[in-house]
Amino acid sequence: MNEDEELDISPLVLQDSEDQPTQSKDWRFIVKAISSKGRDQKIIFLNSLFFAIFFIILLFHSIITKSTVYVPIAFIQLMHSVLLFITLITDYYSTVGPDERHTYGYARSTVVCSFAVSLAIILFAFSLLLEALKNFLSSSSDNLEDGPSLSHAGPHLIAFFVYSFSCFLFRRYSSNPSQSKVPHLHAAFLVFISGTMHSLAHFAACLVPFLALPSEVTDQAAPLFHGLVALFVIDRARFLITPAFLVLMQATPEKLLEVIDPRIGETVIDRMIREASHFEGVLECKSAHFWGLTFTDYVGSLHIRAKNDANEQHIIAQAHAKFDPVVFHFTAQVEKDHWDRLGSSTNQLGEEENI
Repeated sequence: MNEDEELDISPLVLQDSEDQPTQSKDWRFIVKAISSKGRDQKIIFLNSLFFAIFFIILLFHSIITKSTVYVPIAFIQLMHSVLLFITLITDYYSTVGPDERHTYGYARSTVVCSFAVSLAIILFAFSLLLEALKNFLSSSSDNLEDGPSLSHAGPHLIAFFVYSFSCFLFRRYSSNPSQSKVPHLHAAFLVFISGTMHSLAHFAACLVPFLALPSEVTDQAAPLFHGLVALFVIDRARFLITPAFLVLMQATPEKLLEVIDPRIGETVIDRMIREASHFEGVLECKSAHFWGLTFTDYVGSLHIRAKNDANEQHIIAQAHAKFDPVVFHFTAQVEKDHWDRLGSSTNQLGEEENI
């Protein structure tokens, strides 16, 4: 009896150990996980931390000196620091696997991050463009709040070196964002580009008044520099926000819409559906829906109408063999033809009546 009781108790002990709640992950665990990743993540983390500290220093200096010269510079660094931190959080959650609520995982967060960061950069550049246009059309006396000083160029020069060095380290993310598996790192590169160009424009505007140029040229130089930089940044952000917007709107990926037969205008997805409709027992392929989960992972679903006596599992296996090399998450639903079953039953009844 004692041995039986011990055997009965042991499963209960194991069950108690399995049901123990897991320790919750606090913000310190997340920061440690982010900062301990690869080289790119460490660069983003250090830049985000540096520009946050830079913002505090510039703001503290403005409070002490009671000058508003460094306030716009400080908040630009704060904005870039926040955007870089968003890319870090996205990088962390993009590796989290699927669960009951998010059956595809959190990989789509990289696209959301790319769209949000690009939109923020575009709105910021557009506001600078409007301000530059307003200053360019206004008189010079309205534009100059303080006299020219080389000390104003110091923070811009520091920021320029940090941003430009980060751009050099992230130079492999400078092209083809629409075909990237890590679009949020392209968003980080866009932040570095934005910071580099804005710092360069501000630094150049601080130096122009000391050059031997006519006053008309020096008065309009700063608005002109800022306007050109804003247009350049908007153009760079366009290459990232456009594919991100299409993915979020669940548009059919461009890779699947490539025309492979110009004579009839047949695309990649059209040929795959046409070949699937020729499977044994298949009558029709309909309700095809293909969209991008990320820039490189596609999701697709297809309804297949088959004969009543067709092998459903064999058709599904053939469909997966056809679409899985291109579509990462593919779902095929086979519907047996109801009218085919009724027609065969009617024919059998007619034959029995004739007999």
